[in-house]
Amino acid sequence: MRRPWAAAFLLVLAAGIGLRLAAALKTDTVGRLRDQGRPDYFEYGRGLREFGVLGRGGKPSAFRGPVYPVFLGSVERFDLDLRPASPLIEAALGSLAIPLAGLAAWQLHSPWAGLAAAALAAFHPALAWPLPACRVEPLYGLLVLLAAVSLAEWIRTPTAGRAAAAGFVLATGLLCRSVLSPFPFILLAGLGARPDWALRWRKTAWILIAAAFAFLLPWIARNAYQFGRFIPFEDHAADRNFIAAASGIVENAPGPSPDGGPEIPFDELGKRRREALGGIIRDPGPYLRSCVLRLGCIVKRHSALSFLAGLAFLRLRGDPAALGLGLLAACFLLMHVPLSLEARYLEPILPTLMVLAGCGAAELGQAAGFKPEAAEARAGQAPGGASRLPLVGAGLVWGVSLAVAGALYLLVVWGLAGEVLRLSIVE
Repeated sequence: MRRPWAAAFLLVLAAGIGLRLAAALKTDTVGRLRDQGRPDYFEYGRGLREFGVLGRGGKPSAFRGPVYPVFLGSVERFDLDLRPASPLIEAALGSLAIPLAGLAAWQLHSPWAGLAAAALAAFHPALAWPLPACRVEPLYGLLVLLAAVSLAEWIRTPTAGRAAAAGFVLATGLLCRSVLSPFPFILLAGLGARPDWALRWRKTAWILIAAAFAFLLPWIARNAYQFGRFIPFEDHAADRNFIAAASGIVENAPGPSPDGGPEIPFDELGKRRREALGGIIRDPGPYLRSCVLRLGCIVKRHSALSFLAGLAFLRLRGDPAALGLGLLAACFLLMHVPLSLEARYLEPILPTLMVLAGCGAAELGQAAGFKPEAAEARAGQAPGGASRLPLVGAGLVWGVSLAVAGALYLLVVWGLAGEVLRLSIVE
């Protein structure tokens, strides 16, 4: 009874892996990798590899979160004529989103929802055929999905260990980009909205929140040592987007930043930021108008996924795990409303959105009369009578989440510690 969807799942997985590997092989030199991506990520990784310092040319910086530059510095040799290693590694890591999204949707709904989510993750152009370049979005998208999976595991079994694990995975994502920094508190408010739910999670929710921020301490300590300031996330990385949004810009123009990129002196950047705030206070109209237009742009850009995910959220609203994933996706998308937008900014939430969208697609299929098993319940029953995803599958999902996040986190700690020790010896 399980063979049709199981065989289809394996075919989808193989096709998704093939597409990603084919895209990765298109970049044949490190020079092309640099030219097709964000030069600051490339230079930060190169600085770590050649000088042992996260920044340009041996000068420390906190403008970018450490996860992706440390990853680049660990796997690339930065010889511009060599074939880069990172696209193939990222293709392999990105392929994990296919089974992870599928298994997560299976847990929420049914095997057919899992197949739909896996197919979306396998064939969506932004994920299946990404431009191999120094872009943080593919790796960050996997971390967001891993956080969502670990979060769902904690919600289903709210032990202290699972709370700490979910917080750890979320912290690793925050060290990549800080978009979800308010999410732990939003989650706490969402789960606490219903008294019966609040009683179940209140004892361990604080462990999740504490872990999500405690694991940022190596980055905070490094920045305090280097700059003498408290810098928990990226240092003023969103200021340029805020300044642009304050002037009424909805989306950034393609290409390099016209203001000189990330190396604008902070004094000048602070002056521009104060001027932007003053302009909003004097005349908030252009900024508010750009926010409204940006919200519409966000919904329109991935309208089909948003519709399917919204449908699943409504139908599964009694499932606290679905609520957690929905709040995570909503937080990610809404955090981009106040700042000027680029299409790539939304890519990291797509794998998580596809988990809910797969459930929405299964709901539409059931409404249209597609019921391959009369006994298959909407709450996640599998053909053959299993009421939940098998224990082995659930353990696999959670184990992969922890293993990938743990490996990246250890790379970050090792790189930051090496930088501080090296500079201490030099001084």
